[in-house]
Amino acid sequence: MQTGRSGDFPLPNVSYHVTATDGKEAVGRCKENIGAGIHPVLLLPKRHIVKANAYAEIAGIQNRISIIAIEDFITQNVIEMSTHQQQDFFSTLKAIIDEYNRRLEAVETDMSLKIELS
Repeated sequence: MQTGRSGDFPLPNVSYHVTATDGKEAVGRCKENIGAGIHPVLLLPKRHIVKANAYAEIAGIQNRISIIAIEDFITQNVIEMSTHQQQDFFSTLKAIIDEYNRRLEAVETDMSLKIELS
């Protein structure tokens, strides 16, 4: 059920939409963002980028939406955090995963959702 937000992570002028699918449904919400003066960013798995671009073109918003592979987005952010903290990439990634696992253990009963680094 939609919550009435402009996206999964709304900011004043940008709204991030995150999906594990090809983005077909999210493109409609992105079009609504554009109509409201908000720049939509669609984050989805790399394997769905081509389809999402096609859906954006069909909707006539291909030049007004940012479609980014979630893998690239996360990598870019971890690199940026590592640089800012003057840490190596792996240490930053490990800290993020440790925090995720800590939060998961506090609220989740399904520990199969934990992430293990090897």
